[in-house]
Amino acid sequence: MEVALWGGNFNPPGVHHAEIARALAEIAERVVIVPAGPRSDKHEQNAIACSFRAALVDIAFRGIPRIELDFSDLENQVFTTNDELTKRYPDVDLWHVVPYDFVEGGASSESLIQRWWQGANELWNQAKFLIVHDQDCVPNPEDLPPHHRLMEVRTKGRSLDIRSALVRGENVSNLMDPAVLGFIESRGLYRLSEPAHSRLISLDGRRGHYFFDPRNQAARDWAKRFSGVAIEEADYVVALGGDGTMLRAIEDFWERRIPFFGVNFGHLGFLLNDREDVTQSGFPAEDVIVRDLPLLRVESTLLDGSTRIDLAFNDAWLERSTGQTAWFELQVDQHPRFDKLVCDGILACTAAGSTAYAASMGATPMLADTEAWMLVGSNVMTPRGWKSAPISMNSTIAIRNLDPRKRPTQAFIGGKPLGEVTEMRIRPSRTAFVELAFLPEHDMAKKIANMHFPSG
Repeated sequence: MEVALWGGNFNPPGVHHAEIARALAEIAERVVIVPAGPRSDKHEQNAIACSFRAALVDIAFRGIPRIELDFSDLENQVFTTNDELTKRYPDVDLWHVVPYDFVEGGASSESLIQRWWQGANELWNQAKFLIVHDQDCVPNPEDLPPHHRLMEVRTKGRSLDIRSALVRGENVSNLMDPAVLGFIESRGLYRLSEPAHSRLISLDGRRGHYFFDPRNQAARDWAKRFSGVAIEEADYVVALGGDGTMLRAIEDFWERRIPFFGVNFGHLGFLLNDREDVTQSGFPAEDVIVRDLPLLRVESTLLDGSTRIDLAFNDAWLERSTGQTAWFELQVDQHPRFDKLVCDGILACTAAGSTAYAASMGATPMLADTEAWMLVGSNVMTPRGWKSAPISMNSTIAIRNLDPRKRPTQAFIGGKPLGEVTEMRIRPSRTAFVELAFLPEHDMAKKIANMHFPSG
């Protein structure tokens, strides 16, 4: 079996999902899991933000071999039907993973697949189905599609039952992985109250993974005072250095879905806690405030017409690659803002990233948890006087090079070059975010003020 394609809600994922994934990994070369996007006919799928749903799936299936997570539905907030998913995997031995109740009634063409799936008749008769069941619910042979295989699992479970129990405040520890449940409880998910994007936690008693540049002697000496663990065992990451060190740690480990606590052994350290504050408070700290900060999703069109998608915690930008100015068309939510922006370059940054390159370009930095992001121009000639603009978290911007042959532009994502790019579409990701941890006394506003009003 080449590819096992498993679409579902996983809302939330339980231990039964993990058992099925492990069983699939034993018989398939690849197991592709596709959490379904929002649906108007299933309001429960919209109960929590797509970013939280993606994080829960990341945690639930972490460490299981051959697993591939496809967050395209959550990222684009769409629901892709199975007949469309099939088209993504042409010329492979593809098996659709479904629960046994999806084929019940198949003998009389009354199964859920036959009644509700798009392209049902063709899929039922031509596609291959891997049907998951427990020992108490063996499908009727007469109900089975022509091309099928049965897979029995021991653990029973339904996301609906877990979700209902969480709403009622019942104990579900036997139904969920502790890390998944911990993530849910820390944010109050599946409760009647609004989920939290910032919260107070304790690092005391938890295991930290220390990340630093070994050439930084002070950071290396500080790390020796504590017993770190491998990233696979860590409950949080400790970044020792400057903002660059924190950015590298985020790039390497954000998908672990654990907090990042920075200690400044660099210069400004906007994303880190001051070393003196950490020393005075004691480490590991009993109280830290964790904030969920989104990454930018950047879709770039390369010179050959191909596209690629990247994530950026700080910023992404386009700049001229010759001596001539760049000419850009700028749209916000498909609405033209600048028909012709003449400049050296244009940068998009998160609120957290506004203290970096954006600030050096003259933009006013924002606090890291500001509910906005920013667009900044470099040496803008037309329209005269334009420098920057805040952008809504729900907006998408499109930047297009008006003359890529005569005025080529090169792109950078988080400082890393992409080469020549003709267009960028940028928005906050709906599935990727970083958990930054700060001491309660951390004052980013003071650091920003010091940057604007340097002493001496």
